Amino acid sequence: MVEANFQDSDILAKGDADQLQHNELGDLLEIFLQPPGKPYYWELFVTPRGYQSSIFWNRTVSGKGDKGSWRRIHLETKVCSIRTKGFRGWQASVLVPFADLMRLGDASPRDGGWRVLVARQDYTGVVQIDHRELSSFPPLEKTDFHATEHFAELRLTGNTTP
Repeated sequence: MVEANFQDSDILAKGDADQLQHNELGDLLEIFLQPPGKPYYWELFVTPRGYQSSIFWNRTVSGKGDKGSWRRIHLETKVCSIRTKGFRGWQASVLVPFADLMRLGDASPRDGGWRVLVARQDYTGVVQIDHRELSSFPPLEKTDFHATEHFAELRLTGNTTP
């Protein structure tokens, strides 16, 4: 489960369906997951309105030739807006369906080696590229969410069954 709490004074999310290019439509949580030793990875979007998208990215071994293809993966999500005295924002809980992500014969995340990047796109005022702030964990020296060499090692804890 990935959980995120975002302070956000103006929640902007224009997307009104799943499997849209939500990164161009407003605020969102992005989860990038890469199996061990593979050139491909998954990008999962969740919006403050609860919509979601998933993209399968395949790179050649040389790292060139990125080609993203939309592949539907159902994410169990819970998203809500938060308004309390002194705080406004949104939170998301995402149950990642590792069984779906392992369809290509990849090892279970329990076996280690999977890599992860969790990112946020926060638009302010209007939904335009020059009005957004990008952030991630792990933090990146250069903002490139597709630089898989900078993803962190994924470690599962607790009673999880991928």
